[in-house]
Amino acid sequence: MTQRPARGLAGLAALLACAVQPPAAPAPPSVAAAPAPIPLTPITPLPLSNAPVMVFNRIVDPYTGETLAALPVTNEHQHARPGEQGGQFWVGSTLYDIATRTAVRTLSEEFSLDNDHTSVLRRDADGKQLWSYTPDEGVVSHVLNDDVFVYVAIAGGIAVLDRNTGALQHTLTGPHRYLTLYAGLVVALDDTLRWLLARDPVSGREVFRVALPAAERHEHPVVVGDDLLVRAGTYSLLLDRRGAPRFRLAEHIIDLVPAPAGWFVTTDTRLLALTHAGKQAWELRSFDGYFLGNTRLMALPGGDLLINNFSHVSDSGVTVIRLDANGRQRWRTYCQDVGVIHFEYYHVAYVALRGEDLVVVSQGSSVAWIELLDARTGASKQRLDVD
Repeated sequence: MTQRPARGLAGLAALLACAVQPPAAPAPPSVAAAPAPIPLTPITPLPLSNAPVMVFNRIVDPYTGETLAALPVTNEHQHARPGEQGGQFWVGSTLYDIATRTAVRTLSEEFSLDNDHTSVLRRDADGKQLWSYTPDEGVVSHVLNDDVFVYVAIAGGIAVLDRNTGALQHTLTGPHRYLTLYAGLVVALDDTLRWLLARDPVSGREVFRVALPAAERHEHPVVVGDDLLVRAGTYSLLLDRRGAPRFRLAEHIIDLVPAPAGWFVTTDTRLLALTHAGKQAWELRSFDGYFLGNTRLMALPGGDLLINNFSHVSDSGVTVIRLDANGRQRWRTYCQDVGVIHFEYYHVAYVALRGEDLVVVSQGSSVAWIELLDARTGASKQRLDVD
């Protein structure tokens, strides 16, 4: 095993050696420019011993490197990413289960906007248009759907359409910005971007209303487990189903995973742990901004935190760090890059838990590899190149 600091991370090991306990009344931290948002990482369920992993569109035995099956995706070099449940992986827009080798679901392109953003179209799997809807306002900014309705953000509010026919059922007048579906409700921000409203999609009844801080660069709210994460460049807010805040931060959250005692969080300035009461348990600061912006989190059974860091646009290798529940470093390992020096490179890496092993999967434009680490010590057990 080769262990060395990832580029641009000098001094990180010392920073991770201990957690800084928060002061009794911490002042709101200063906020740096927010990096581009990344998908939130779901909590990892109990480990799957000896289960295969995904490398591009292939199901691979991580212990032998053998390809067990290839999945029928359009581009066989689409990078695989872990799904919501253990043993599931996204390849392109399709979620696969590796045990059954079948597609669980595909991100639907069934409902879409026309090129002028004036109409909503429904197409079948062959691309044939089934129906279209054009609102009187002639402007459509966003479209979502569930099993019953299609929700269209228009100038006057939200048009609720019958999914099968496209017929207008009714219009929810009022907020329609950053339209999101959450817990059977329609959620949107008002035009001032200072209020978030959640309404019943049938009756239009307001279920809850939340005041938001003034901010720039708002984002669509994101469902995280049973909660709703609302964030912008200068704040983050996690709401429960009643609209009550679980916690507030005057920072932009990059990644968040539920943990046994609360949540592990990375923002644009620090890594921290929050309790279920929304109180800060510990924090680590002074990270390189590159590190925070490219870090993925995984909550391990027992309460430890696994950090996985890599660059999307270079042959960076993969840095893996394990912290205990108090933020103290247990170990840190660097999985070596392969030495590609050009910059036209796309790279996706992930870490999967398999019994007492961590499987590090690196998928780059030129080469893919798998390295097995001992989850207890971080020691490298073997490394395989994947054809």
